[in-house]
Amino acid sequence: MSRLLKLAGGLLAVLLSLLALGCAEPYRPQKVLMVVGGAHHDYVGLPVALASRLNGRGDVSVEVTDDLPALTAKTIAPYRVLIFNTCHRPPLNDEIKHAILDYVRAGNGLVVVHCSLWSYYDWPEWTKLIGGHVETHDKYGTYEVVVLDPGHATMLSLGNRFMITDEPYLVDERDPDATVLVETAEPRHDREGRLRPGPDPQVWVKRHGQGRIFVTTFGHDAAAQESESFLTLLHNGIRWAAGLAGDTVHNKLTKSEEQAGFELLFNGRDLAGWRGDPMLWKAENGELVGRAADLPRDSMMVCGRPFRDFVLRLSFRLIQGNSGVQVRSVEQPSDAVRPLTGPQVELVAGKWGSVFDYGAADKRETGGLLPADAKVVVDTGWNNATIEAVGSEITVTINGLTTARFRHTGNDARREGLIGFQLHRGDTTEIRFRDIRIRARLPKER
Repeated sequence: MSRLLKLAGGLLAVLLSLLALGCAEPYRPQKVLMVVGGAHHDYVGLPVALASRLNGRGDVSVEVTDDLPALTAKTIAPYRVLIFNTCHRPPLNDEIKHAILDYVRAGNGLVVVHCSLWSYYDWPEWTKLIGGHVETHDKYGTYEVVVLDPGHATMLSLGNRFMITDEPYLVDERDPDATVLVETAEPRHDREGRLRPGPDPQVWVKRHGQGRIFVTTFGHDAAAQESESFLTLLHNGIRWAAGLAGDTVHNKLTKSEEQAGFELLFNGRDLAGWRGDPMLWKAENGELVGRAADLPRDSMMVCGRPFRDFVLRLSFRLIQGNSGVQVRSVEQPSDAVRPLTGPQVELVAGKWGSVFDYGAADKRETGGLLPADAKVVVDTGWNNATIEAVGSEITVTINGLTTARFRHTGNDARREGLIGFQLHRGDTTEIRFRDIRIRARLPKER
């Protein structure tokens, strides 16, 4: 009897589960309203084609309207994200202005495309809201842009740089609190032929109240809007603005990294597990930051325990100066010019990812695996490095490019030692690290 009761109970549980699944709310993509219209662009066929391509990528349902006066708090309420894809539209009335500001502040998303940066001059709050203003651009053509933070949710699958055929917008009145994610690879010229003082931002994100704002200067014509990079970027941006993609969490292992045996060396909060001069090295905003100028001797931030064979992964951003990563190194007296000696992976312009035995009589440097003009790093952005030490060999990869294969031989060659980050003496240096994780190589893997 008890066996029959158990069987009946099990069947009932299965039946209830199936009923629950049948009654569950079906998945619905996030509703998105693209507002279009204006001058100098195709606002008839292109928006419809763009919406179709975005919808085909999933998670979003984009509708298109050119009826700007119809926008009210009530008409935009059903949508999770507003896309402004307009150019030189007539001034907005106060009702629309308040509706847009309140909509974003309440936690909805705003995506700004191309010439919407060149619009609504009579509304200063628009420039403040979106974080920039455009009144000119360089010549239309194909140009390179660099991705400053490939790990950001809106940058996924774009790599460190890509080409785009568009108008290179020159952005002024920039919001210092906005996070620039893509910029021109080189400074551009204005219409009078004057060279800009530095690269111009082309994509950025910011917040307004509880809302997320994604801005891209791209999208002039079909050449831009049909490109894979643009579609990936815009789809990522809409998903992020809608809250479907969270802010990237740094200094946390992925499930696959945990299963592979990685451990974090930097927790993102403090310098636990590390030792170095606290006046020069700090934990700031989830980053391990070193700053110094005119040092009489190198400063090292040293991990507290030695490692033998390993795979070390990290992200770095060299703001200026000369830095490096020491591996399998030996600590020297505190007053030594070089507090650590041993193999160093160079993080400095012109020698990115090369390796030499720092402090040894043999100054032989291993690198040269790439052409001299190879674009190894994004100078102003984040870069990903992997350092693998197995036996006597140390292999370095930066942004997917193998930069060095170094064989550590000789009487002073070590198979175990400390890991450290360098502030080079004499140079004004600022270096930032995050996502520092390591996995010991097991004997069977060597």
